[in-house]
Amino acid sequence: MRFRILICAVLAAVVFPSMAAIPASEQVKAIEFYHSGLDHYFISSDPTEIADLDTGVHPGWARTGYQFPVINAGSAQAGSLPVCRFYGEKISSHFYSASASECEDVKAKFADDWKFESAEVFRAFPIDLNGNCPADTTPVYRLWNQRADANHRYTDQRSVFAFMVAKGYKPEGAGDPTFPVLFCAPAAGSAAPEPKASSPNCTLTANSSSPLLGSTLNLEAICTGNPTAFMWAGCTSSTSKCSTTETKSGVKSYTVYPSNDEGPGGPVTLSVNWGGGSGAVPICTLSASSSTPTNGSPLTLTANCSQSPNQYDWMECNYLLQAVCTIMPSCAATASTCTFTSQQPGFARYAIIGLNSAGTGPRTAVDVEWKPGSGGGGGGGGGGGEPVPGCSIIASNQSPPVNTSIVLTASCSGNPTGYSWSGISCSGVQCSATSATPGVLTYSLTASNASGSGNTAYKSIDWQAAGSSGKPSCTLLASDTSPLLGQTITITSSCINAPTNYAWTGCTSNSGSCNDSATAAGVKQYTLTASNGLGAGPVASIDINWQSPPPPPTSPPACTISASSATPTVGQNVVLLATCSGAPTSYEWIGCTGSSGSTCTTTSTESGKQTYYVAGINQYGKSAVVGVVVDWQAVGGGGGGGGGGGGGNFCGSYSNVVQTSVAWGDSKRIQTSAIGGFAANGVIVMSFTVPSAPASYLYPGYTSMAEYQGPPTLRHVTLSKSACDFRAIDRTGANGPYAEAYGVQATLDWNVGTTPVALEPGQTYYFNFENRTFDGGTSCGGSKCEAGFSTNWPR
Repeated sequence: MRFRILICAVLAAVVFPSMAAIPASEQVKAIEFYHSGLDHYFISSDPTEIADLDTGVHPGWARTGYQFPVINAGSAQAGSLPVCRFYGEKISSHFYSASASECEDVKAKFADDWKFESAEVFRAFPIDLNGNCPADTTPVYRLWNQRADANHRYTDQRSVFAFMVAKGYKPEGAGDPTFPVLFCAPAAGSAAPEPKASSPNCTLTANSSSPLLGSTLNLEAICTGNPTAFMWAGCTSSTSKCSTTETKSGVKSYTVYPSNDEGPGGPVTLSVNWGGGSGAVPICTLSASSSTPTNGSPLTLTANCSQSPNQYDWMECNYLLQAVCTIMPSCAATASTCTFTSQQPGFARYAIIGLNSAGTGPRTAVDVEWKPGSGGGGGGGGGGGEPVPGCSIIASNQSPPVNTSIVLTASCSGNPTGYSWSGISCSGVQCSATSATPGVLTYSLTASNASGSGNTAYKSIDWQAAGSSGKPSCTLLASDTSPLLGQTITITSSCINAPTNYAWTGCTSNSGSCNDSATAAGVKQYTLTASNGLGAGPVASIDINWQSPPPPPTSPPACTISASSATPTVGQNVVLLATCSGAPTSYEWIGCTGSSGSTCTTTSTESGKQTYYVAGINQYGKSAVVGVVVDWQAVGGGGGGGGGGGGGNFCGSYSNVVQTSVAWGDSKRIQTSAIGGFAANGVIVMSFTVPSAPASYLYPGYTSMAEYQGPPTLRHVTLSKSACDFRAIDRTGANGPYAEAYGVQATLDWNVGTTPVALEPGQTYYFNFENRTFDGGTSCGGSKCEAGFSTNWPR
């Protein structure tokens, strides 16, 4: 039969536990090549094959500059799957799959066209039932050219994904239909070439940085390079503009992936704070007193923020997984500076988020390299060695005027001991660069340590001729694009090329932001012309639709009432919420005391159903009384012995139990060896009490356990009202744990008053840990398997 390829691969979704960081010794790079004569792509992780391609043994192939890490063939890395490979000799093309069923399908149905080469050229990880990759991994995509000479491109770069879709390639995978995933690869170690100078370069703007829930958010990508295609994440559109709305409050990010015939441009991401309230959220910059502090000496971080934050969230981030950050308890939440020290040499990342009444601003970070202090010495031996460095280059300005200086900074993992730069004379982590000639110059960096040299990183700088494109270019954002008359709004500019002067119309200011209020309803346009020593840039504008305030109420309120839990356990707190029209000035509660506002917190000492009532009151009278029924559950009831519905204790069933408690907000890592040890057949119980207020938090938290000594060990963790509770899951928490997780890094996400696990304010809960496999067997091979656990608290 005539060959055709292939059914869209359906990679079997599985339940996959969170994992500890994947050791570098288990990883190898998959290098991408391209054959321009065939218009085919190919990846290989085999050193001999890569060398043959590099030296012309297989002519016509050249590296594209893209690579991503995979797991070594034959590795025993937990959760990984083999990736098979086939070769289409007639069309000089290869095919890869991590799906055992798809591998068998190709062997059975297309044996004449596709030669089976290997059941395991390398290993990867599957997606879970929700289409997500495990912790410490990133999605890899497969795109088919839809031609008779069937060829696929494999990439972990969404910008490449968008570019290939624009060229007519078809995505193949599972999960998110916009970005279907083939399999998952280790997160650190990916590399990509710098976008071509002729590729699109975009900025992303929004009509509001803190839109109201239910309102329309208008996003627009303003680009050079004449993009021919756009792909969005978080918003649905195929043009440079995208509109969306949201019903849940919180920070949400939107990303656009532009491309043209020359290639993909860099992705651009913008975050907004839905339901953030009036005004503008803080925008912060973060600096460190030293980029190379010495271990044992103090380091001071300084946050410079707009919009007067009333809270600072100081965080330390995982340098390899920089999205993973935890609050630093030693830093005061009310201070814009934080001073501390470290005894651990190597690179570290610290971050800051500013908060005010308008909401939560974006996170910004700074990297430092802690240097070993003098003295010490000795010790050592053992260990597997530091992984070779993986670097990127950060530029202080990517489009500077000629005859000015910029700073290039090496951002590297693997604790480099040496830096080799090209394009500049420098051997440090930070270098100054300048040029007297306009045009694009590319700088490269290779870092090394005792384990060897890492990948080469590249950064292209577009030096601007004097008097040309070095003029400022700005976009405008407003704190509210549909404000009420009499309200004060702030319009903020985001500019490149360092403006020195600002000329506004519609409001009065000589800085990069401008405040205004209005007395007449309708659309009003505001413009800004920014200039510097090279002249004035293009005019930026934004339209604000001023709204007349709603008419005052003319009748009594109309109300509804809801409860945070319909079946709470006796002794728990339940929050009652009244939602009323007609602008009530007070509320009358029946069955709940201590409140005249729209919320009231109550509890009960007796089981059974109880009805709570409320009425709203304004100047025209009282609303009809409305009620809600709460069915209070008895402690220990209905669970079948032991501790029943919560608050009980099942620890009598275990011979080796270690119990500890953690104060709310304490994020330090606890080592089991410091609290009595984690026996192979033992249980670790961590209790904590939720504060009585607030009733809920915007951002969920998580609690995680992972090994720190010995081989990786699979853990089982539950979150329950009861100690040592490993019963079947009951999502209500009444007759079993709320949730559970397995993994060598077992992690549970949770919250207060809302999803993913809605705990109750004022109540005590338990995290229960045991060394167990999925099928109930003991996972610890010795008498003890020590671990560490910590909590990133909801906020």
